[in-house]
Amino acid sequence: MSNFAQFWAEQFVDDSNNPFAGCLVYHYEAGTTSTKNTYRDRAKTTVSQQPEQGDSLGVVWFYGDGLYRLRVTTADNVLLYDWDNVDISPPSVSLDVANCEVGMVPVYAGPDNAFACDFLDLAFVSGCLPIANCGTGTDDIPTNGSLLIGNLTGGYTVAQLTAGAGIEIVNGDGSIEVGIANDEGAQSQPFGSIGQISTATGTTVTLNATIVTVRHPTDGTSFSLDSPVGVSASTSVAGLGGRDQTAAFSAESWIHAYWLYRPSDNEADPIVAADLKAVLSLNTPPTGPTLDSGPLMGLSYTHWSYAGTFRFDSSSAFIDARVAGNMLFYNLRKEVLSEGTASSETSVDLSGFVPPNALAVQLLGLFYNANNSAFTHPHAMISPYTGMAKESSFSFLTSGDDPEGDTQSFLCPNVFQQLYYVNNSDGGKQKKLHIYVQGYSLPNNGA
Repeated sequence: MSNFAQFWAEQFVDDSNNPFAGCLVYHYEAGTTSTKNTYRDRAKTTVSQQPEQGDSLGVVWFYGDGLYRLRVTTADNVLLYDWDNVDISPPSVSLDVANCEVGMVPVYAGPDNAFACDFLDLAFVSGCLPIANCGTGTDDIPTNGSLLIGNLTGGYTVAQLTAGAGIEIVNGDGSIEVGIANDEGAQSQPFGSIGQISTATGTTVTLNATIVTVRHPTDGTSFSLDSPVGVSASTSVAGLGGRDQTAAFSAESWIHAYWLYRPSDNEADPIVAADLKAVLSLNTPPTGPTLDSGPLMGLSYTHWSYAGTFRFDSSSAFIDARVAGNMLFYNLRKEVLSEGTASSETSVDLSGFVPPNALAVQLLGLFYNANNSAFTHPHAMISPYTGMAKESSFSFLTSGDDPEGDTQSFLCPNVFQQLYYVNNSDGGKQKKLHIYVQGYSLPNNGA
């Protein structure tokens, strides 16, 4: 039996084409006299009477389902017809499933209501392609610019795509365009500086560069600015061009300088170096300067780039230094070991002149004879690692039997702001070792 019934109608007339008004149609199971239901609607919710009765034109109609025996009489019960095995069923179709594959649908092949499996050619689909609710969790039809997007309940929701970091999405009429955000001046290159030549002296850091690329720490958008010159920040000022905090910086601390940029709301506005500012902060990258509270709150500076780290000494002034690319050089070398004589491995603290975020340290070792007398194969070793040997040390200083000294400049990694040394010259009684910090490299993507 089908879920739906099939419509059946017939007009009964005599040989002179005069209607049998009020004719009767009795409906039975095929081959029997047992009543079989007919209906007044396709959904089979209302059962018809037995028999069905025609109107004044001799027309009888009803909905049926399956095989029937129909006995037709006049209004006076004179038999007109006795029809058996009358099929009143919804039309059926034949489907050739021999070549069905995953992703195919029934496609009309005709004639005689024949269908075959084939892939749906969207070139011939017009309007809205219906989507059956096969576990999607929704019966909603996507509107223009929308589509079904999976949700946490295992179904789908009609929604529009939302852009992520650096992505631009345009939800248009019947279309969705996805691409890289096309803000004017936005760059895909890492943020940092090219050709940076900056200085620190007194209470002021002055930044200069050939190109600076600043970046938004959350959405990833970036802007490149050409030839910023003389962009300064002072520890004596709170806010833009000074500190990112209200309180003064403490002496003997590491101060980090940042480039700052505030994009215009008008995309037509040019991006110029004059819009680039500087700020000083105790925050190391990747945290960056404090922009959403304190003296910079509400100024809408959203993009920044790390420039360098400078030592604020005991007199609350910067140690004079110069940044070239990613290297900071002190104007005067800074001694971290004076006349070292230890004959066993001994640590040297660099924290007064090398910041924690420095990548490498530029050092100078001086090994000299204190009383100008000769010794047999005196030498000293310097390394950022413990357990050093001659082959593993970064600097091996020796003067052989010559009473003159030995000097070496070398670069080694910054390992917890410390070094180790050994002086092997008669217990270190005569030859002395001095170590100086000349500068350090910075993680500022500088070149």
